[in-house]
Amino acid sequence: MNNSLFLHYGPGGNSFVEKEILGKANNQIVFWDQPTVRHLSIPYPNLVSLCEKKIEELNSPSLIIAHSFGCDIILSILNTHPQNDSKLILISPLLNIPNCFINLAKNLNLTNELPQLKNELLKIQATANKNANSPEVFWSLVSQIIIHPNYSSSFWHSLERYQDYLAINVNSPAFDSEEWQVVINDYLFTKPQKINFNHLKNSNSHIILGEFDPYYTKEDFQFWLDLVGKERITIIPNTGHFPHLENSSAFLNLIS
Repeated sequence: MNNSLFLHYGPGGNSFVEKEILGKANNQIVFWDQPTVRHLSIPYPNLVSLCEKKIEELNSPSLIIAHSFGCDIILSILNTHPQNDSKLILISPLLNIPNCFINLAKNLNLTNELPQLKNELLKIQATANKNANSPEVFWSLVSQIIIHPNYSSSFWHSLERYQDYLAINVNSPAFDSEEWQVVINDYLFTKPQKINFNHLKNSNSHIILGEFDPYYTKEDFQFWLDLVGKERITIIPNTGHFPHLENSSAFLNLIS
């Protein structure tokens, strides 16, 4: 593999663990840490523009690997530049972020039901805005999700792999929660981005999902299967939202 670019899960985070696990196994992957953009007037479009510049700097990499919100960034680029010839590997792409957080909240309640989180879900179910597509509803739900004791571990199916992740991640730069909130808010609510998934039907792309991703429902899995066909989708068994880390050997075999 030559000239490959990796886009990590989201603003405020980094690809430190991916570098430690995947980079040591494949030194051809360039890991791009999303720069801080929250001080800019239009944070998300600027983030997309900076990613475009990175792609140009790499002279259009032959392979682009994106995880979670990284998929939104590359798909935003492809919305305006659909002729990009890079092969795409989309890991755990999110179809609808507000709905994903509702799914996550429901899964967290199954492991440990907390009154505040349950009340947020009941409020969503009782209103016309049932998919949390408003800033007030969305951030109120998120505020309860992130204080749930199982929040971080819920993204992993294997407790052992999660502990491995924590051991590596302890040396990474701190997560910037303010950056995450500002960019996500801009992306979802300031000038909502309309991602076109349909162009993936005929593109050189492959989608990788974790069997137990807490963001997903059966309908979400079916959406991706219907969109690209079973030949271009891989569900890695016994993994969650980080299938490329939870079973790195399976992931590396897929991209080799």
